[in-house]
Amino acid sequence: MNTLTLSDVSCHFGGVAAVSGLSFSVASGEVLSLIGPNGAGKTTVLNLISGFNQASSGTIRMGNADITSLPVHARAALGLQRTFQNLQIFFNMSALENVMVGFHQHQDTGVLSSLFGLQKIRAQNRVAEERAHALMEQVGLRSWLASDTASMPYGALKRLEIARALAAAPKFLLLDEPAAGLNPSETAAIDELIRSIAASGVAVMLVEHDMKLVMNISQRILVLNYGKQLATGTPAEIRANPRVIEAYLGVASALREAA
Repeated sequence: MNTLTLSDVSCHFGGVAAVSGLSFSVASGEVLSLIGPNGAGKTTVLNLISGFNQASSGTIRMGNADITSLPVHARAALGLQRTFQNLQIFFNMSALENVMVGFHQHQDTGVLSSLFGLQKIRAQNRVAEERAHALMEQVGLRSWLASDTASMPYGALKRLEIARALAAAPKFLLLDEPAAGLNPSETAAIDELIRSIAASGVAVMLVEHDMKLVMNISQRILVLNYGKQLATGTPAEIRANPRVIEAYLGVASALREAA
């Protein structure tokens, strides 16, 4: 079983503590959600795990590997992928090409092969294209296989970004607000997709404001309060936690509505 573990992790920006003494883990096949109001430090936690921000103290481990100081690409090579709150799509590429980009770290051709279009790179591109087709179907984008990304609706682009992350065959997948801006049917599709990803053995960690989605798909929920862990537990435990209710009336109200 693969486990992503944070131990007493803190992050300071100047004199401001964005994250303080955070410790938790997420394991293969599990869905862990981070919730809390804006400014609680949720996206900073994802940035610390993925390497976009560096921890001021503490350790971050993927299995037995200490990744605390590793650069982004090294963490990706070990099996960590993420999506972003603001879409990171290559709009000068087709939908299929966007997904194919995710396979690059598993290709072993060098610069000369890429430049001169040798047989090995052509063969790998064919395999990547076939696998990209399969991934687009998996995430419900079959009707967009031949599309330019500029013509795709926002909800489809959200799933496209997830497909590109899955192309790298991650062990750990971080999702930053995957349902933001989606209508109910699109959110239902994201719900089903996240469940299927976790069922395949990937550890999924997400930041999300849609409390109904969070309650439906999470095995555990971690509540942040100004960068500190306020509470952790099952959806039922979080919904009934008096500390959550006291500290986050708005979040607590949304939790009750999602019940």
